[in-house]
Amino acid sequence: MSQTETRPIDLFPLPLTAFERYMLDDHRVEYPMAFVLTMRLRGRIHREAMDEAIIAALARHPLLCATVDQTRPRRPCWVPARAPDDLVDWGAAGEPLRFADSEGIDLSQRPGVRLWIRQADETAVVTGQFHHPCCDGLGALRFLGDVLAEYGLRTATGADRPVLTPLDPDRLARRGVFGRDAMGPLGRAAALAGTLAHSLRFALCRPAPLRPAQPAPIDPALREPFPSLHAHTFDAAQSQRLADVARRRGATVNDLLLCILFRAIAEFNGQPAGEASDGWYRVLMPTSLRDADDALMPAANVVTMSFLARRIDDCGGRRDLLPGIQAETARVKHSRRGLHFIRAIELAQAVYGRMPAPLVAPRCFATVVLSNLGDVGRAVADEFPREEGRLRAGNLVLEEVLGAPPLRPLTRASLFVLRYAGRITLSLRCDCRHFLPADTDELLARFVGRIGAAIDNDCGATG
Repeated sequence: MSQTETRPIDLFPLPLTAFERYMLDDHRVEYPMAFVLTMRLRGRIHREAMDEAIIAALARHPLLCATVDQTRPRRPCWVPARAPDDLVDWGAAGEPLRFADSEGIDLSQRPGVRLWIRQADETAVVTGQFHHPCCDGLGALRFLGDVLAEYGLRTATGADRPVLTPLDPDRLARRGVFGRDAMGPLGRAAALAGTLAHSLRFALCRPAPLRPAQPAPIDPALREPFPSLHAHTFDAAQSQRLADVARRRGATVNDLLLCILFRAIAEFNGQPAGEASDGWYRVLMPTSLRDADDALMPAANVVTMSFLARRIDDCGGRRDLLPGIQAETARVKHSRRGLHFIRAIELAQAVYGRMPAPLVAPRCFATVVLSNLGDVGRAVADEFPREEGRLRAGNLVLEEVLGAPPLRPLTRASLFVLRYAGRITLSLRCDCRHFLPADTDELLARFVGRIGAAIDNDCGATG
C-alpha cells in the first residue's frame, strides 16, 4: 500500500470561490457543467488493484470527495463526503456508459466525479466525468495520474514502481486569492475600471453560434451516446512541424490553432472566403491562474474564462488573424487579463447574492470552446517508467488521453488540445441534440484539414 496524504481536519467547511459558485449556478440538467477525460490503456486491468487505487487517489484530492452545503445561499461550502457506492461502473468493451439518473451530477447529494471502466482482452478505457466546480482539466489529469500511479504501486515491483508526488491540501484554502492581497488602493481602482470596461465589451459582443445541421432537436433515439468524443491525433513528425510553423511566425501552437479554428468555424457555417457578413465569432479559451506556489495543490478549479472575438467577415476573408491573436493571448498571459472575468462575477455575487439570471441565461456566450491542457506527461505530476514516451503503470501503458470541456446552450462545440508522447491530439465534442456524428466529423475534418495546410504551407493560418 502507498502512503497518501490525509485531509486536514480544519480544511472543511471550505467556502466556494466566486468562480466555483458561478459554475454551480450555471449547471443545468440539459447542459451539465461537467467535462470528460478518457484514458485509453494497453493491458488488462486487475480490478481489485484498480478499485483500491481509485480510493487511494481520491484521498489525495479533497474536493473530489466533497459535496456542497448550500444551507447558507450566500456562502455555500464544501464539506467532506464518502465515496458513493456507484463511483465506478465496470463493464465489457462496447457497453454503453450508464447513468443512474441523469448525465448531471448533483453536488448537494454526491461528490463531483464518476468513472466508467470498459475492459477488453488487452485494452481498457477509463472515462471520468468531473463536475467543473470541483476541478479543472489540469486538476482532473492530476487525479487520473494519481489513479495510475496508485495502480502501479500495487502491480509493479522495484524500479518499475511509480513515485507519487506529495501534495499540499492546505493550498486549497488559497485557490481563489490570485495575489490580489498585494494591491494598493490605486491598483484595486485600476482593476475595477478594467473589469467594468471588459464587462461592457463582453456584453456588447453577441457571437453567432455554430449553425446546426439539424435545426430541430434530433430524436433522442438517434443521438450519439455519451461521451460522443471525436478525435484526431497528429503523428510526432506532424506535431513537430506544426510547432515549427508557429515558432517561425513568432507565435505559440495555441495561437496558430485559434487562428485556424476561426477559419474552420466560418467555413463550417457556410461563410465563403471574401463574403462580407455582420456579427462576430467568439472562442472561449479557459486560462489557468496557477502559479509556482500551486505546484503541489490537489485537484481544484484554478482557471478563468478568456474570450477572443473576431468579426465574421474577417474569419471568412483573407485577413491575417495571427498577429492580433498572438498579441491578445500574450496580454492574457502576462497581464492576467482573465482576472477581469473573476472580478466581474465576484462583484455580481456581492450585489445579488448569486449570479444574476442574464449571466446564466441560455444565450450564446461563445461559439466554440478551445482548451489547451498542454503536455499530459507534465500535468500528471507523478514519476512513471516510460515505454516509447508513454506512461507505464504496472502492466498498463497509457496510450492516449481524450476529452472535452462542458457544452453550454448555444455553445455547441468544445475541444481539448493535448500533447502526449510527442503527438498533438484534438478531441471534439458537439451538442448531440443538434449534431449527428457525421456533422461532428465534418467540423473536425475542416479544422484538421486547415491545420494540415498550415503544416505544409506557412500561409495556412491566414488563408
